[in-house]
Amino acid sequence: NILIKNMLDIFITGICYWMFGYAFAFGKVGNPFISHSDFFAGSLANPPDPAFWFFQFVFCATATTIVSGAMAERTEFVCYLVYCLVIGGFMYPVVTHWAWHEKGWLANGPGGLVYKDFAGSGVVHVVGGTTAFVGAALLGPRIGRFKDG
Repeated sequence: NILIKNMLDIFITGICYWMFGYAFAFGKVGNPFISHSDFFAGSLANPPDPAFWFFQFVFCATATTIVSGAMAERTEFVCYLVYCLVIGGFMYPVVTHWAWHEKGWLANGPGGLVYKDFAGSGVVHVVGGTTAFVGAALLGPRIGRFKDG
C-alpha cells in the first residue's frame, strides 16, 4: 500500500507539475502571488532547463510524501489522489513562486525584508508540514491503533 502510494506521488505530482504547477511557480508572466504562463512546462516552443524542472518536481513530490506519512491509514485512496493533485498542481507551486520566483512577494520582501531559503528545505517542509498538520488534525487519531491512548 505504501509503495503504491509513493509511486503514485511521483506519477500524479509529475503530471500535475508538468501541466500547470511549473507554470504557476516559474512562468514568465505573473504577479507577486502567482505566475500564469508557460503551461505544460513551456511546451516545445519554450521548454525549461530539464535539470531545473526535475529538481523542482522532486521537491514538489517530497512535499506530497510528507503529507502521506501524516495521514497514513486514515484516508481513502481517492482522497489521497485528490490531495496529491492539489498539492502538486497548486499549493506547492504557489508557495514556490512566492519564495523563489523573481517576482514573488517573499523573494522581494515587503519593506526590503527578503526570504532566503537554503537548499529549498523551507518551502518543501512548510507546505508538506502545514498540510500534514491540518490533514491529521481534521482526521483525528488512528482509532484502535495504540493501546491506552
